[in-house]
Amino acid sequence: MVEQGLADLRQEADDLRSQIGDPDTVPGELEDRANLLVSLETHEHLIDRFEARAEELRHQLGRA
Repeated sequence: MVEQGLADLRQEADDLRSQIGDPDTVPGELEDRANLLVSLETHEHLIDRFEARAEELRHQLGRA
């Protein structure tokens, strides 16, 4: 379940990166691009937190 959630977040982050880097984006869409960047940063933060928590849990299970 956690691994699937991480995979989904990674896919969404990849999708956001491709939207941000889309060469067809018009300069007038800077607000949209800024919103995409904020969303990407949020996804990356969640990925980091989930990975750290998963590692912590694996470590705890190894001690049990």
